[in-house]
Formats: sequence, C-alpha cells, structure tokens
Amino acid sequence: MYKILFDNFTVFTHPYDKVSFMLLAPFFQEQAAKPSGFRRLVVGTVVLLLLSIIMTLLLQILLDGLCYSKAFFIFIANVCFWIVISPLIIQLGKQPRHATTFIWTLTLCGVVLAGNQLFVRGTVDLLMYTSFRCTTASDSWLEYFLSNNLLINTLCYVSFVSYGFAKHTLQKEKSSAVLHNRSHFTDKVAVKEGNRLVYIDTDSIKWIEADNNCIVFHTAYKKIVSYQTLKSVEAVLDPQVFIRIHRSTIINRFLVKSITNLSTGGGLIQTTDDVQLRVSRTYKKNLQDLLSSH
Repeated sequence: MYKILFDNFTVFTHPYDKVSFMLLAPFFQEQAAKPSGFRRLVVGTVVLLLLSIIMTLLLQILLDGLCYSKAFFIFIANVCFWIVISPLIIQLGKQPRHATTFIWTLTLCGVVLAGNQLFVRGTVDLLMYTSFRCTTASDSWLEYFLSNNLLINTLCYVSFVSYGFAKHTLQKEKSSAVLHNRSHFTDKVAVKEGNRLVYIDTDSIKWIEADNNCIVFHTAYKKIVSYQTLKSVEAVLDPQVFIRIHRSTIINRFLVKSITNLSTGGGLIQTTDDVQLRVSRTYKKNLQDLLSSH
C-alpha cells in the first residue's frame, strides 16, 4: 500500500533506473545538467519562501495578530536554514539506496522538517528579543507550524532531494556512456620500433612526446622511439585517459599530481614521478575539465 503512495507522492521507487518524479522529472534532470542548476534551485526555494511569507501575513490577518517583523524573521531564518542544509539533502538524494522505502524517506523528511521548525522558532525568538525586547514564547507550536508553512518547507525538501537524485542519475548515465565509449579503444598500441612492431599496454604509458620526426613513448618500463605521428597514436587512445597538453605532448591523466598556473596562461604539470611537463594555454582547460569530471 505504501509503495503506491510512494509513487503518487513523486518520490523515487526505482532509484537506479529512472527518476520517477513524474511530471517534475524533466525539470530536475534539465537543471542537474546545467552548471547553474543549483543556483536556480536556490532561487526557486527563495520564491517558495516568499510565497510562504504572503500566506503567513494572510494568516496573521485572520488571527488579528499582524506582525511584519515576525513574518520577515521567519523568512530570513528559513532562507538561512535551507541554504545551509541543502548540500546535505542533495547528497542524500545522490545516495538513493538509502531511500528505497517509503518509511525511511518519510522519517528522513520528518527529521529535516522538525529541525527546520526548531531552528526557525529559536532564530525568530532570538531576533524578536534582540530587536524589540519581546518574545513569542506565548505562541503555540500550532501557530508556528501554520506561520512557518509546513507544505512550503516540504516542497523545499523534496526539491533538493529530487535535484540530488537527478544529479546522481545524470552521473550514472555519463559513467555508462564513458564505459561504452571506452570499449571502442584498444588496450594495446602497435608501435614501430625500427624493423619491429611492438605492442605496448596502454596502462603502462605515462606520456608521449613528439621529437622532430619521431615520437617517444615514456612507459613504466622504458622509453620507446617510434617513427609515426602523434596524431595517429592519439586516434587509438582513450580520450578519457589520454589527453593532449601541448601540440607535441599527450599525457596519461592518472599521472597528473598537480598543475601550477603560469603568467602566460599555460601551466606546469607535476607528475606522480616528480617530472615537470608544460601544458599550453590552449589545452589547459580541457585537462582541468577532464580531471574534475572524474
């Protein structure tokens, strides 16, 4: 029974296969794919909290207890709470194996919302006393639950969890695509060494550099000089592992220990073998993107 409710409340039940947020799924997937997705989500949260303020003021009018300061402080406390806790909630969304049951998800949501109510009430009481030397201790918890709109806060929680899960799904799809693409690249490279054709394990290649009319393979075992073009070798290497850092150099990304920026716009790579290689300004960003994506 709860599984049916779980589906209807737009929370995921098949975490490793798809995002089952129903109609909201395309929105979260689109935002997760954009660099500015998190920023937009925060802006959307602020808009929701502004809507909550309007509802709070309307409630206060009905209760004959209109207080703009209290409503404003509730808004400020909520913004601080969700901005601070959102990275944690997104990380929870990225670990869907912990959210495969409705009971667990409901409990986690309840803990976060209870923390929100406690934080907001404590912050508002503190701000009211500091600013006006008055307290809201006489207000019942029911009034606080109504003032600090529980539905809006639940939507904030679901939004961040959904964004985190969409991010997880996107990363999983990218990883699958990378594994699929890597199957098209060879595990060995055929290298012409004099009159011989030598086969080198790609895992043993550290970096390759062009030197006049030949290229030099720096491997874990030895240097191998071959009379062929750097471009022809690059075409058979996995671009997720080997990347060009200079028009005459290709490096194994797992060899990169650090990158020091230079005033020219390029950089200096320190390898795990304590060898320094120059990365040109043209290729530096591609290298940094590759390193940061894994």
